[in-house]
Amino acid sequence: NILQTYASVNYKHFVSNRMSLQTGLTYDYQSNIFDDLIPLYFYAQSPSSPNYQQTSDISNHNIEAYLYSNWNLTDQWNVFYGLRSNIPTNTQRSYLSSQLGLKYTINHDQSLSLSGGKYNSYSLPDFYHKQFNLLKSNQIALEYAYKHKNTLLKAASFYIDETGQEPTDTPLDISRINTFGAELSYEQYLHRYLKITLANTYLNQILTVDGGTYNGDKKFDFFIKASLNYTNPKLFSSSLIYIGRPGSFDTPIIGSTFDTKTSFYDPTFSNDLYSKQAGSYNRFDVTLSKYFEFNKTAITCFMSVNNILNTQNESGTSYNKNYSTDSPYYYQLRTWFFGIMLGLKY
Repeated sequence: NILQTYASVNYKHFVSNRMSLQTGLTYDYQSNIFDDLIPLYFYAQSPSSPNYQQTSDISNHNIEAYLYSNWNLTDQWNVFYGLRSNIPTNTQRSYLSSQLGLKYTINHDQSLSLSGGKYNSYSLPDFYHKQFNLLKSNQIALEYAYKHKNTLLKAASFYIDETGQEPTDTPLDISRINTFGAELSYEQYLHRYLKITLANTYLNQILTVDGGTYNGDKKFDFFIKASLNYTNPKLFSSSLIYIGRPGSFDTPIIGSTFDTKTSFYDPTFSNDLYSKQAGSYNRFDVTLSKYFEFNKTAITCFMSVNNILNTQNESGTSYNKNYSTDSPYYYQLRTWFFGIMLGLKY
């Protein structure tokens, strides 16, 4: 069971027509209650396998104070900066997050932005890590934007250095994640109501595990996102969305040993982590919605079809009893959603 509560108090002051200051307090509480029968051996999970009862209530109170400022130095130069510090409770360590950004407007159509920061957050407990771990990251990003009439073109690159114990689907202790990325995006209005967008991202991810470095599971030479959107308030709204990328990476099982204590096979994982790549991922989604308004009542009817072509996109690998053969399992196939939203105006 998970219980989460969030509250904030904020105040914003305009120092001048070029500068604003904002400050406040935020409170984020989360409680996770575990009441499970945990297998003693992760590879032996039948009802008769050795297990133990685990009952625990893990909670985290995260209180933070922040200060943020946005300052238009001139008509061309804009700078923003922010500070966020926690107010430690119980055994929490104190931390200070910070960010700084600079935007230069080259002319009416072009701008260049540079930003960086040091951020702190907490991981969420899971099956293997039943605790809130403090995560830290250093980030820097550079973006160029060109906008002229109905055309928007962006080029960006970024680097993220993350430390702390990240939760994973397997019991690995990942102490550092380095990610470099570059993205190129294009947006064009073909008509007043018709817009096309196209974006491609390159990701290079390196993990540090037990002192060794490995390619991450999200190391993609390309990640394409494309959409065609039609939005006409008098008629309807519709979109066609495509996502395509190479398959993600996983650590293969290369053998097994029979365990006489449990009568199960204990798998042997490859020392070359995340070295097995799944098949490519391709998905088309379609959405359709219509808005109706009657006096003080508003109704929105919507429908969406995810993976409309029913493509089998590999999600992971299943193995037989002794791990001698494997076969892929897949992400969700074609899925239909229907709904109605009702709004009352008084």
